[in-house]
Amino acid sequence: MRRWLRLGVAAIAVAGLLAACGGEEEAPATTTATPTSSATATPRAAVTPTPTPKATVTPKATATPTPTPTVAPAAGLGKLAFVREGDIWVLDVDSGQERQLTTDAGAQAPRWSPDGQWVAFRKVQTGELWVVRADGSGATQVEESALGRAAWAPNNDRLAYADAKGALMVVDVDSGQRQQISPAGKEVGRFAWFPDGERLVLEMQEQADEATPGPGRPRGQGLWLVNADGTGLIELRAVFVPDSADLGTLSPDGRWLTLWEGMASASLRADGLALRIMSAAGGEPQEIASATLLGPGFVVWSPEGDRLAVVEGGGRQTWANKQIVVMRPDGSDRRVVSDAGRADLFPAWSPDGRRLAFASMEAIPPGTVDEQTQANLLNRRIWSMNPDGSDKRQLTNDPAYVDQFPQWSADGSRIMFVRQPTDAIRLGGEEPTPVEIWLMRADGTDQRKAATGLSEWWLGYYGFVDWGQLLDWHR
Repeated sequence: MRRWLRLGVAAIAVAGLLAACGGEEEAPATTTATPTSSATATPRAAVTPTPTPKATVTPKATATPTPTPTVAPAAGLGKLAFVREGDIWVLDVDSGQERQLTTDAGAQAPRWSPDGQWVAFRKVQTGELWVVRADGSGATQVEESALGRAAWAPNNDRLAYADAKGALMVVDVDSGQRQQISPAGKEVGRFAWFPDGERLVLEMQEQADEATPGPGRPRGQGLWLVNADGTGLIELRAVFVPDSADLGTLSPDGRWLTLWEGMASASLRADGLALRIMSAAGGEPQEIASATLLGPGFVVWSPEGDRLAVVEGGGRQTWANKQIVVMRPDGSDRRVVSDAGRADLFPAWSPDGRRLAFASMEAIPPGTVDEQTQANLLNRRIWSMNPDGSDKRQLTNDPAYVDQFPQWSADGSRIMFVRQPTDAIRLGGEEPTPVEIWLMRADGTDQRKAATGLSEWWLGYYGFVDWGQLLDWHR
């Protein structure tokens, strides 16, 4: 229970406080502290990590990972970047070959560039932001102390992030040129690129000045639009203390954005806030869900941006009061697609928008925190259904594993998902447990391991693990 409390703010506000020093700087220096040879990695027994402290989110697994994946070759499945014992590895999913990109441990949150040539990652202990090529060459420290994750522009090798002061920076990784695009005196929280890569929407805040004269209330936090070169700053939404506005997701067509508004209290936000939606061009937000959690994967757009899958339900316990609701962007055609008595998470749209994969378990009454609750969590399985809730199919059913975080291949023929062996899980404990990445066909057949050697505390934060800290699939 005490770790749940320690991880509260970090696990719920995960989207990314990012930035770098203001103004232009020299191109970041290349260092040899991180990369390995660009040759294909040998089996893990030959890799000897340095004694650099490891990331707390990726502690060493208790089981020795299998160096050779067992996935049968398949066409066009892309590359998986993942964290194994604190280092970044890349798996070619088609061939099953692995390559180790770093050797000094402490890495998390790998993120592919759109062209698949670069992987960005952050070092947990120092906050350093790095990029490295997919062949292990060209490792470059981008920022000495970045806040949260970085995000690539959708169409080129520009990387946006925030430095320790909260200034949003955009750096061209190929040339090393960077620019501060947020105004001075404001701290950037979550942000998102528009699909054309020419604009961003920012969540920005400034400290309230209680000594400010006059009747007006001091500004708290709001949403803004800005061009990728720092021009054209436009305020979309102004919220005043003690409330705040938190950026959610931007629709794939760039027309809509979701946000949460409510009291700026860490405890209240951990239990969820009302979800609203507004036009990305401005206007008044409309409430579309009474409460959702603020973590990644709770609001997911369909590929065409014409529908949302929302994990609705307040309370930080993800084993209770969590149902998937599908609706149009304006909140119409609303359908609860979860079955009664179930707690569903991680909805994922198929590329054609015709199926939803998700993780499901039998719901447990809210307020329950004991070993029996944890034992029930071991029964999470992967399911799929039509977006109207019909034709539900259970795709996994192996009692030797707890299954989560389904993702679709680009052609919709495969689903990748996360597994943790139940025999390695200690109920009531906080020790890391092995994590395996598996692949299966969209109908649940041909289930095979893709990667092993990852590790994470299986229970996470009240049953939620931010798996984006460990892996990213380039498809």
